[in-house]
Amino acid sequence: MKIQSSGAVSLNVEETFARLCNPALHIARLNRDPATVSVQLQPENDGFSLNIVQKRRTMTGGLDPQATDPAHQRFRIDPTRRSLAWTWAQQGMVKVTLAGAFSVDSSGGRTTVRSEADVTVPVPVVGKVLEKIVASILNKSNETLPQDLERFTAT
Repeated sequence: MKIQSSGAVSLNVEETFARLCNPALHIARLNRDPATVSVQLQPENDGFSLNIVQKRRTMTGGLDPQATDPAHQRFRIDPTRRSLAWTWAQQGMVKVTLAGAFSVDSSGGRTTVRSEADVTVPVPVVGKVLEKIVASILNKSNETLPQDLERFTAT
């Protein structure tokens, strides 16, 4: 299932891209999610990775307080294209795979952040239902990205 979103920010392109590529922004956004138990940063040559432990989501999108699943999110920075490509893999009762990218551009004095992603849950019969649940969670997260970028200050 493919999803796309975009939002304007009041920051210039360079500042927006710098904030978008800062691992602390993504860690803060993950820690705001009630499913997140822990996040560990791993620097990479062309970006960074996050090793994440989250409470298991139920078939209805709720959280199982007794079970956790590991996830790995990888970010690759492309400063030439002002793009931050990412992948997410979570292995639990159901394997969830996401891949996407954030990009930043400017037109007419406005800076726009675009997001695109592909959600895959390869499970017969219920996979499409689970993809819709994951896509809904991802869409909610993408809705707050422009505001998060404007409020974010590196520590």
